[in-house]
Amino acid sequence: MGSTGEARIAGNKLHGGELLMKVSERERACRALASSLPGMSTLALPSYLRRAGSGQALLDSILRGGGEPWYLPADRIEGWREFLSKKEPLDYLGELTEKGIRVLVPGDEEYPSPLGEIYDPPPVLFVRGRTLPPPGERPYVGVVGSRKCSD
Repeated sequence: MGSTGEARIAGNKLHGGELLMKVSERERACRALASSLPGMSTLALPSYLRRAGSGQALLDSILRGGGEPWYLPADRIEGWREFLSKKEPLDYLGELTEKGIRVLVPGDEEYPSPLGEIYDPPPVLFVRGRTLPPPGERPYVGVVGSRKCSD
């Protein structure tokens, strides 16, 4: 994938009525790293990714200090730039893999298809444990937690 951020097509499928492309490992890593930015909102991330066109383009924009015609929170850019200066996306993906964590994105076989039916499905899922069964075979249980808990 080049710096323009196009996802490399390695196959595709329908998900929530939308044609999705398989993404490169670099794009998967960029999305995982973007979702791990300190203070990144799970509600804002899908919008940022759509506007940027890809995880790579979003990270590139942050590293340039924003300045794009679409909104990035000015109060977070400097902290995000500092965070990204210490992490390389593929290294981060490797760290997750070493911990037994898989990164799923829409278009992956294992990404739960029912999520494609909701408004703004998560652009990244972090999964640990067994492979997810096909929808309807067994119930899914999701655990949602905060990275920074408060009293």
